[in-house]
Amino acid sequence: MIIRELISEIRNSLRSVDVDNWVPGKFIYSKAIGITSLFIKREADDKRLFRYTELWTPIDCLEMEEQDLIQCCNVSIPNCKKVMVSVETLPKMFSTRFGYLLNVTSVDYDRDYTPNTPQSFKYTQSREFNDPNKRYFWFERGKLVIPIISKTQAGPERVTVRGIFINKAEALKLNSCEKETGCIRFMDQEFVAPEHLLQDIKNATVLDILKTNRQIVPDENTELNANRKMSEK
Repeated sequence: MIIRELISEIRNSLRSVDVDNWVPGKFIYSKAIGITSLFIKREADDKRLFRYTELWTPIDCLEMEEQDLIQCCNVSIPNCKKVMVSVETLPKMFSTRFGYLLNVTSVDYDRDYTPNTPQSFKYTQSREFNDPNKRYFWFERGKLVIPIISKTQAGPERVTVRGIFINKAEALKLNSCEKETGCIRFMDQEFVAPEHLLQDIKNATVLDILKTNRQIVPDENTELNANRKMSEK
């Protein structure tokens, strides 16, 4: 289902309850993304999410550039002075309690990179024994960061990324879609969610919007009620 269709169906459901209440498409989409995030976290906890291959968008050759570790991340790590940082900022992606829904590998799929944080990686490097062949990545201001562990280790100039991005079109721009030829319009791209959960997501979004509207709709008789209270004194 494309985003345009999702918004239209949710808006029609809202109209069936409150015909005069117009809800902007941007607000509907924002609410739907929030609901979807909760459903996806539940699916990830049940380890079912990785079977939904249609949700994952690949970025085949994400270009990386070398930077100083301190300049990039403002942290000092033993045996690490340089890092490789993605040239482009990655689009926002869904996450779970285990972290972002993202896989990073070498371009030839020969090497996997393990998600980490600067502080956790610093602790790992401080230990007496650690696997010298293991490679890590983390995020810094929306960019992918891969630490270079030793002076002899060459950082990857490109990596392959596979993730569940909130805005699939933004990921496709980094992959193979050129701006000059025109990517898929935002409203015409697929709404990223497991297909069997779409109806539940739509229903939950409708309920959430109705609940929100009830909370913010002002009392049209506020002045009348105030006058009535004064007369009763």
